Amino acid sequence: MKAGDIQLYLAATNRWWRGADWERDDPRLRAAATAPFRYRSGALRDLTPGGLYVLRGPRRAGKSTEIAQAVVDLLGSGVPPRNIVHAAVDGWRAADLRTLVTSASMTFLAGTSGPRYWFLDEITSVVGDWPNTIKNLRDNDVAFSEDTVVLTGSSAAGLHAARRALAGRRGPATRTERVLLPMRFTDIVAARGLDPVPTPTPIGNLRSAEVGAAVSDLLPYLNDLVGLWESYLRFGGFPQAVASWLRSGDLDPPFVDALWDVVYGKTITGARFSATQTAALLDRLTRNLCSPLNVSRLADDVDAARTTISDRLADLTESFLVWPCHREQGLAPRPAAQTKWYFTDPVLARLAALRGLGREPDLTQLCEQQLGMVLLRNLDAAGSGDVADHADVLHHRSRTRAEIDFVGRRMDGIAVESKYVDDRWAREAQTLAASGWHGVIATRSVTQWQGEVWAVPAPILALVLGG
Repeated sequence: MKAGDIQLYLAATNRWWRGADWERDDPRLRAAATAPFRYRSGALRDLTPGGLYVLRGPRRAGKSTEIAQAVVDLLGSGVPPRNIVHAAVDGWRAADLRTLVTSASMTFLAGTSGPRYWFLDEITSVVGDWPNTIKNLRDNDVAFSEDTVVLTGSSAAGLHAARRALAGRRGPATRTERVLLPMRFTDIVAARGLDPVPTPTPIGNLRSAEVGAAVSDLLPYLNDLVGLWESYLRFGGFPQAVASWLRSGDLDPPFVDALWDVVYGKTITGARFSATQTAALLDRLTRNLCSPLNVSRLADDVDAARTTISDRLADLTESFLVWPCHREQGLAPRPAAQTKWYFTDPVLARLAALRGLGREPDLTQLCEQQLGMVLLRNLDAAGSGDVADHADVLHHRSRTRAEIDFVGRRMDGIAVESKYVDDRWAREAQTLAASGWHGVIATRSVTQWQGEVWAVPAPILALVLGG
């Protein structure tokens, strides 16, 4: 891109440079203001001047809206409008980033003083070696080296490369790696105005007296919480999905089409993999939810080579659309063993069925999937895990082939089993009791917090863990 083209683009999109009415006209803020709920992820709150941040997460989860809300925060704190630059760089070349910084610095930022902020959205879609371009700018441009920079992206692979290239160039900030996933169940409960929402507890405290008291406090709301949980298991946490559910009780077809475009148009684009094969892959993953996956059999079902299927699973994983729950050995992952594959959101698990190309998962499967996400997000929020590492939440198989859904080296001796029923969970309780871990079974409504194994309703467990 030429410098003039970039300047025209910046002038058209950085509306806060023009005056106070920009919030009214900004499509992201307008959509958030007219939504039937109030929600802010807060992923970009508390930016330290001079820090370089990376914000990861799937498309349609609200990264661009969070950027717009961060701009509102900065303006409200007194940062001059011209000190804040935003560019959606999806499809740009790496050299364009250098042109952007140089051109904007000589024009729009000329004569400004004080901390400057750059928001570069969807940078993982930039063509070329963008991590080293940012590294070189950070090293050689005196002003840019002291600026606050936020890089967002939808590819974990691209952002892992950036982590290496940008080592030592993060400035004085802490928590520079941040993740924005679809809304949590806790967010849904808050959006519906139900109280109380407890302060999240670390997984290791699940068997504590304080958690027992929190569970007791939530039991009077159990009927409402089960209803909301089951709605969440159908509609998930993408903000557009939540908005359409609250407005009409169902998902809007345009959103379903947009999510399909994320999966096939963005994630698997360029690969020699047809739309029919993509739908078949999603359907087979849905049918296999909660069970170890035989990749060779999946390749036969989808009519593709095994290596191709492994590549497509990697595509979906790197785009935060699915995640592998590896089998554990000594609380370390065994990627060579058959892995369980879960989606990161219920609507993704339903996507093939919503397009008329697959079978709907049942609530039992979706409950297990989302409890796994609750555990991942709890560890990430506590700073003791990373949702993109896939080494912290694993499944266990005993010598007698009994399985436990979720264990992990950072779970402090807690094992969690999902059993979304009101009865028939005695066998799982026996497996947990014999495992040596402190067991918690997530039921539909049964509650028991005495003895070797605790039973806690899944929606209450999700709230207690902040998921």
